[in-house]
Amino acid sequence: MSEIGRRLALLLAEPAPVPAASLSAALAARESTLQLLDTLLADGAIGRRANGGGVTELARNPTGVMNTLRAKGPRLPAADSHEVLVTEPTGRAETLWAGVHRHAVVARHEWETADRASRPTGKGTWPLTADSAALAAALTHLDVPLGGALRRAGRTADADLLDQTRWSGLDVAAREVWALAHRGDLTDPPPLRNPGVPNPVVVRSGPGQREGGRRLLTQLRLAHLSPQATAALLNLHGQTVLAAAQLVGTSPIAERLVDHARAVHLAARRLNAAATIEGSDQRAVMQAHQLKTFVEAELRAGRRADVGLTVARQAPQIITAINERATTEVREGRWLVPDAVEHDQPLWIQADMGDHQPGALGYLTAATVGAVELAQLAGPDPMSVNIADARLQPPRETLAQAVATRMNVTRPDEPAARLAPPTGVRPEQQVHL
Repeated sequence: MSEIGRRLALLLAEPAPVPAASLSAALAARESTLQLLDTLLADGAIGRRANGGGVTELARNPTGVMNTLRAKGPRLPAADSHEVLVTEPTGRAETLWAGVHRHAVVARHEWETADRASRPTGKGTWPLTADSAALAAALTHLDVPLGGALRRAGRTADADLLDQTRWSGLDVAAREVWALAHRGDLTDPPPLRNPGVPNPVVVRSGPGQREGGRRLLTQLRLAHLSPQATAALLNLHGQTVLAAAQLVGTSPIAERLVDHARAVHLAARRLNAAATIEGSDQRAVMQAHQLKTFVEAELRAGRRADVGLTVARQAPQIITAINERATTEVREGRWLVPDAVEHDQPLWIQADMGDHQPGALGYLTAATVGAVELAQLAGPDPMSVNIADARLQPPRETLAQAVATRMNVTRPDEPAARLAPPTGVRPEQQVHL
C-alpha cells in the first residue's frame, strides 16, 4: 500500500493529461486499487458501510459514508488488466499507473492469503482506515484527468460515469475520515504473516543466522513435536551452544554458554521417558541443524566471535520456545509417559500437567531460567540497535496533500444556484447513498 500511495502521489504532483497509451494501465490501476479497498471493507479492516446518507449520517458515521460512496461509485475495469502486468510500460505516466496496478494486485493477494490472526483488528485498523481514505481521495482527484482521457478516446459514456465522483461527496467523506483517524494513535500495524509453518532456511551468513533463529521460534510456536523430535532439537541446540562457547573464547559468556548446554543436554536425556503415537513436524529439527552446521563451520574457520554472541542472544528465546512447545504438547494430551512395566516394555498412559507430568518439563524450566543471564551478558544485538528498520511511508502520509485538497468547483452566479453534475450524466447514472 505504501508503494501504491507513493506512485499516486507522483501522479498527482505532475498534473498532466493521461496519455492515450497509458489509459489501459490507468483503468487497471484504478480498478485494482478499488478491489483492494473492497476486500479490506469486506473483512472489516476499514470499517463498514453506512445504512443511510446525508449530512447527519456523515457527521455520525463518516467512515460508513465514505465506504458506501466509494463502493457505489462507477467501476470501469480495463479489458486487458492482465496484459498490463506482463507488458513493459513505456513512458513515465504508464510506468506509474502500471506500478499502482501491480502493487494493488500484490497487496490484495497478500492480505487474502495471510494468516487471519496476523491481520489488524479493533483500534489497530485505524491506520488502514486512514490509508483507505487517502487512496480514495487520490483516486477521486485522478478521476478528473482520467475522464478527460476517456473523452478523447471516444468513450463519452464512460467519462460521464467517471465524472460522477466529483459530485458524489466522496472527497468530503474521505477528508472527514482522514481527520478523524488522525485524532488518535496511528502506529503502523505489524506485518502480515503467512499461514502455516515456515520452511527451514539455509544458514550461510550472520543475517541468515538471525533469520534461522526467527524461523525456529515460529516453527516451535506452530508445529507439533514428538518427545523424540524435541530431544533431537535440544541436542542440536546444545551442540550449537558449545560451539558458540568456543567461538566466544574465555569469558563469563562462554562459561554461561557451557552451563546452558549442560542443562539442555540433561533435559534431552530426560525425554527418553516420554513417547507419542501422533505425528511430528521435523522442520524445527532441520532448522536447528542448519544453525548448528553454520556455527560449527565458523568455529573450524577460526573467525567471527560475533556468531557466538548471536547464539547467546538467541538461546534464551529458543529454550523458552522449546519449553512452551513441550508444555503445550503435554497439556493437550499428545505425549505419553510410562505408568508401569510389563515384560520389560513400558505401559504408556497419557501425560498431563498433574500426577503424570513428564520429568523433562522440570529440567526444561530449569534450563529456561538459567538462560536468562545469557542474553544480559551478551547485550543487545548491534544489528537491531545501530541499523534502523526501514519504514515505508504509508498512503495516509504520502497522500496527505491529496486528502486536504478540495475538488475545484466554480462558484455559481447566485448562492441559490445548485451545483449540478456534469452535463451528460443521466439521473440513473448518478451516485446516491
